[in-house]
Amino acid sequence: MSESTGWVLLVWLGSCLGCYVIGRARGAPLLGLLLGLLCGPLGLLLILLIDRRPVCPVCHGRLIFAAAYQQGGPKCCPHCKARLRWRSARDPHSAAAVYFGNGPMIAEAEPTTDN
Repeated sequence: MSESTGWVLLVWLGSCLGCYVIGRARGAPLLGLLLGLLCGPLGLLLILLIDRRPVCPVCHGRLIFAAAYQQGGPKCCPHCKARLRWRSARDPHSAAAVYFGNGPMIAEAEPTTDN
């Protein structure tokens, strides 16, 4: 194996790892890995276009996507502090549906009780 082939392989594997890490933070780890394998360094640019994190129904800010929320999602929006509750998605193919450990879920804002 020549020296240039070794560098190309190293860059390609680094791209796979980078795409996986970015994809994991954006809610699409397997897609990130696949883009890294198939597209190499170009996959790093492509995965930045994909964001599957759930959206707050009040302010439309991106919610934190983490393994800690596998059983129901975050309880409040980090941007507007709206309290959230999660319900099962009627349409699992909806753009708003997020897959947690208990199936596709959609965030709803809880009604406020301001007097």
